[in-house]
Amino acid sequence: MDNQSHGKPDNDGWLLFCMLTAGLALDLFLTQEVIMTREAYHSILSDRMDAALIDRYADQIHRFSGIVYVLVPVVLMLKIVFKTLLVQFPFVLKLKDMPFGRLFVTVCLAEIPLLSGKLSGTLLRMHVPSGSLDYAALSHVPLSLSGFFDMSSYPASTVFLMNHLNIFQGLWIGLMVYGLLRIRSMSLTNALILILGIWFFMFIFQWAVVAYLMRLMA
Repeated sequence: MDNQSHGKPDNDGWLLFCMLTAGLALDLFLTQEVIMTREAYHSILSDRMDAALIDRYADQIHRFSGIVYVLVPVVLMLKIVFKTLLVQFPFVLKLKDMPFGRLFVTVCLAEIPLLSGKLSGTLLRMHVPSGSLDYAALSHVPLSLSGFFDMSSYPASTVFLMNHLNIFQGLWIGLMVYGLLRIRSMSLTNALILILGIWFFMFIFQWAVVAYLMRLMA
């Protein structure tokens, strides 16, 4: 009996996890070392803090950057396990089998488009002058609805909403539905309803967090 039959991710699952970790670490490195220069911090925070406070804030961020790299695999693992359990939960309630290991692999695969969107956005921001960066530019996701509007005058919660509706999220939904259908026999409609429900729940949660944080910083 293999690892996935025992509910444990197999080698493919761990390989995908390591690839995602490396991709996120690369994105973090490019963001911290290339994009978020001192000038960029001043451009983004000048309307909320004075220059001296911004300098101290930037110094603190760079001082603790090493700790952030250590946290990348930890946060990623929590995120993937949470999504896996979220999908598995309805089957547990109905006393139906849904192997954690196989579902873990599916969730890891579905994270690849999201990582691709994150990296592509970071690569685009590398070509934006540091003095021109603002929240809208910093959070922009390629191939999203935000690309059709000038988001500089919109509140952060609206910017998040427009960025979240992108092709990479659509690919995540498609891969999750496909993986679910491969793991167990169920109708396409039921699989789509389940994944769309989970996607909507996670979106509302993330949107609420962003709106709350922006309200604190206002």
